[in-house]
Amino acid sequence: MGVEPFLIAYSVNIVVAQRLIRKLCPRCKIKVKEIDFPVLKKFGLTDGEMHEVYRPVGCIDCLKGYKGRVAIHEALYFTKEIRQLVLDAGDSINEEELRQAGIRNGMITL
Repeated sequence: MGVEPFLIAYSVNIVVAQRLIRKLCPRCKIKVKEIDFPVLKKFGLTDGEMHEVYRPVGCIDCLKGYKGRVAIHEALYFTKEIRQLVLDAGDSINEEELRQAGIRNGMITL
């Protein structure tokens, strides 16, 4: 980008990423009877969080089972460790190392 690493390291406090995901239509969604719990756990859900799972159907209101969108976010806080990684990187930052440092510091990825 042509910006000095120290300017980024000390000017940025947080980096936020956002995705918009489709919402199931509340009118026609159907509760899934047989839930594949190992798959849900793979995505970070615990037993206490896995109460109800629904699937899209489609109705005259939504056509394909989805109506509206909701935003999900990922936030990378610039901790001392992250600032040091940016400073040490110079012109070529190791994105995977930065991501792993974020996860160690509590970041939940998208």
